Amino acid sequence: MGQGLYPAFVRAGLAPLMGLRALIGGPMGDLRPVDLISGLGMTMAPVMKAHGLIGPDEIDAASYQERMREEVGRLGSVVIGRFEIGAWSRLP
Repeated sequence: MGQGLYPAFVRAGLAPLMGLRALIGGPMGDLRPVDLISGLGMTMAPVMKAHGLIGPDEIDAASYQERMREEVGRLGSVVIGRFEIGAWSRLP
């Protein structure tokens, strides 16, 4: 719905203000984005397996999050978590 928020407000006769927020982290700071991405990977693993994108034992649920954290640290990566879009308006 995020990209459809603006037109939905306009159709309702409102001029929305909008904002976008994303969690961004790295090895020396907040690792919540890494945890969000690893959680998403675990959630999507059955779909990825069904489509042949990963092998049956390629993602180990017990170590996946920790392996991602270690990889981010080793590479000095910046991880961008999910985006959240919001819109608000006042009645004229």
